[in-house]
Amino acid sequence: MPVFAPSQSVFMSFMSKFAPRSAPLSSVDEAAQRAGYWPFALARVIPLLLAGLVVTFSADHSASFGLQVFGGFALLNGLTVTVLAYRRLILIGAARAFLIASGVISVLSGGCALMLQRDGVSALFLVLTVWAALTGALELYAGMRCRGRHVASGDLMTVGALTALAAIIFVLIPPEFSQQFVGPDHVKRVLDAAVVAVGLFGAYAIILAVFLTVAGLSMKWGTQSPPRGDVATDECPESTSASDQISSNTALRKGTTP
Repeated sequence: MPVFAPSQSVFMSFMSKFAPRSAPLSSVDEAAQRAGYWPFALARVIPLLLAGLVVTFSADHSASFGLQVFGGFALLNGLTVTVLAYRRLILIGAARAFLIASGVISVLSGGCALMLQRDGVSALFLVLTVWAALTGALELYAGMRCRGRHVASGDLMTVGALTALAAIIFVLIPPEFSQQFVGPDHVKRVLDAAVVAVGLFGAYAIILAVFLTVAGLSMKWGTQSPPRGDVATDECPESTSASDQISSNTALRKGTTP
């Protein structure tokens, strides 16, 4: 992917030490995997973009609001990942099962968030941290399992790593954090742990939405070199005709020589 190629190449070189080795893909396998993966990537953008935009353009960043937004996102995202991973992705071994498990965890986390939306900051951090840790680890490992055997391995590892990183950040935010400040309109406001967590979740959703949009469109419109057999087939008639013409000219010259 052109936009994220430098950072992703560094990350992939590091994770390659822990992932299994495999034979390179053939052009036919790669084309089939691209066709199956790009709808999966672009479909995941929808819940991420919706959640990111709702958080960005909302003045309410309370714990209850965060649980509602996350609950809706997790339900839609989990259903998308579960259904499309089962129907569209051509993965190797247990990688598809790990993605389906990640989708199921998202659905369960979304249901828990909606049921606990009145329980405050503690419930918000608990749901966000558990969801990000479990789904991030599963997606990261799914990418490692199919590294070199599926074109989506790098994207899965990147998304999994970013989600796991979000879990670490949520753990590091003190739930009791609260700081008063005066805004540009000279009104006293409070920056607390819920505001920080909801804002970070919105930023996470926007970043992944942009990344998966680029990934999906790159898979759909990415240029591929044609198979060697097709190249040979296209070039063979021209080269044969040229050689036949040379042979004919040579034969005519010999025939006209006394």
